[in-house]
Amino acid sequence: MHAGTTEALTFRRDEWQTFLDDRDAVYLNRLDLEERYNWATAFGPDKDVVATQARFRERDPEGTALIERDPATLRDLNASYHRDLRQGFEASWHRTGGRPDADPGWAAELSRLRGGLGDRFEHFAHRQRLLDEFDDAFTRSLDQFRSDDLFGGAYLADPPESAHAVRYDEATGMPVAFRDPGPAAHVRATGRAEVTAATDLAWQSAGNRRPAGEHARTLDESISDLHSGLPARLAHRSDQERQVEHAGRDFDRAHADWQDDVRVGGQISEEAADRARHEFLRDLRRHHDDLGRQLEGAPPERFGRAWERTNEGLVGTVPERLEHSGFRARALERGQRALDDALARHQERSPSRPP
Repeated sequence: MHAGTTEALTFRRDEWQTFLDDRDAVYLNRLDLEERYNWATAFGPDKDVVATQARFRERDPEGTALIERDPATLRDLNASYHRDLRQGFEASWHRTGGRPDADPGWAAELSRLRGGLGDRFEHFAHRQRLLDEFDDAFTRSLDQFRSDDLFGGAYLADPPESAHAVRYDEATGMPVAFRDPGPAAHVRATGRAEVTAATDLAWQSAGNRRPAGEHARTLDESISDLHSGLPARLAHRSDQERQVEHAGRDFDRAHADWQDDVRVGGQISEEAADRARHEFLRDLRRHHDDLGRQLEGAPPERFGRAWERTNEGLVGTVPERLEHSGFRARALERGQRALDDALARHQERSPSRPP
């Protein structure tokens, strides 16, 4: 064998061995960390939560009922406690080179987290109260909008039970069926997320104690603004869905024209066409939101002209979108066949094993 080839192979073997050694060191360090963490929390964080829940029930039966009404809320509380414990332990682990048991900082953090569980229960109960108030405000606003709307709220109607939108796994490109909650539910979910974020920020700013003074006033203003802004949000989403529905028909016409064009047109699977349509409508909604932010406070006519130009520009991209979606679908199909063939060959070569 040529000397240069031998040296290259030796270098590659050494490089590979270095990679394996580094990988094993990381794994061993992680396993050691997990073992030490389990030992450090042998007191049982779940038992802490159960005991604190019982004490909180005696002090605030109504707040406890709010937390216990939805099992997910209690799971989130428990998970947040575990997450904070782990973050504190890992910070000590890195700070002390793997010796958190000898770190006064970890002992103090552990004591602080266990002692703050009662405040954590109060935090989650407070958040749930504000979420319930938001849900009531949302229902009132939606009912009023449907009563006043020229279209009777048709563009915010819940989708029929059989309706499933198309969603795609971005890693694989494969379609994933899911139940579309509808545009009104999206407005509600966005608002609930903002209530949660505002409440958590207020508690964090107040040192993880119930907000008072300026912190409480800031939170009240945020929640009030959110409630008062619901009619405008619902009107915006209704207008957006109306515009998007019209644009969807433009997509369908452009799709039909593309199929009929013997010069540059083509045929793609229904699944590939559905994905192209899904991405087209997604981009339309994003552009509609962007224009709304850019032209906030401008006359409606200006927004209308800008939206018409945007819509026309996107409709002009339909042929390219269809071609790309068809190409992507064919590439994924070839990749899947190659994977299936490789697995079949591997199974043929592998020695049979007893069941």
